Amino acid sequence: MERIIPPETYRFIEKKLHNRKLIEFEIEEWELSVKYPENKQAIRGVGYISDPTANHAIRLLNKPEHIKRLEKWANLIEQTERFCRQRGNRIFDIWYGQEWQMAVQAYTRNGIRKKTFENNRDKAVHFLLFRAIDAGLCGLGGNKKDKITD
Repeated sequence: MERIIPPETYRFIEKKLHNRKLIEFEIEEWELSVKYPENKQAIRGVGYISDPTANHAIRLLNKPEHIKRLEKWANLIEQTERFCRQRGNRIFDIWYGQEWQMAVQAYTRNGIRKKTFENNRDKAVHFLLFRAIDAGLCGLGGNKKDKITD
């Protein structure tokens, strides 16, 4: 069967699925930088506001755009995993949740057929792609705005 989704878009979405932990790490790192800031002036010539609670609240409300995008990706990847697990699709256990491995290793180690593996993988990629398009995160050509996995 010929693919409707361009190969570069398929790879882009798979990269997102494989880099889930990296996406979550970057979000967590930003949140920690807000919770435990260094006492530095944000703008030269302006005094430091010493109210840590107010500083914390303001920074949490004004998240940078790349953090907002990463949170959307993390949420969509979580929805994709839930969708797959509810249908008995173990692709997150054997492919996306593992260290780097070849596809042949993934399906032979887990005792499933190649076609089943490919179908499960396609379902996860398609589910995430359609949700990402709907959320405005990418199109059929992928998206070059995302720094974390490009």
